Amino acid sequence: MTQSHLVSLLQPFQPGAVSACSIPLFGDSEMFFFPWYPALMLAVESNNVIDIRLRKIATGGVNAADEAHLMVREKVNAAMEARSMLMTGGNPADIIAFYRKQVAANASRLS
Repeated sequence: MTQSHLVSLLQPFQPGAVSACSIPLFGDSEMFFFPWYPALMLAVESNNVIDIRLRKIATGGVNAADEAHLMVREKVNAAMEARSMLMTGGNPADIIAFYRKQVAANASRLS
């Protein structure tokens, strides 16, 4: 694997982008060469959002009660959407991509 391939694997999630090291899995969808990589990145990205959110709440940057209510509402809505995706034939790669988009939106909102 070349250095440019490794660099492309470490780039943040970009909707619609396809990695240079991707292979088709589950029909139309694309996953990175390492099937666990998107799940790993979801864990890292969501951890960063949790950190940002807790820092803002702890320092008084946002109204803690409003942010907590928004956080729970977002989680419930995302879980319901993921459930409907699975029920209509979605696959794990689609669910992970969906959650990564949600996490990216939260990171942008909180930054």
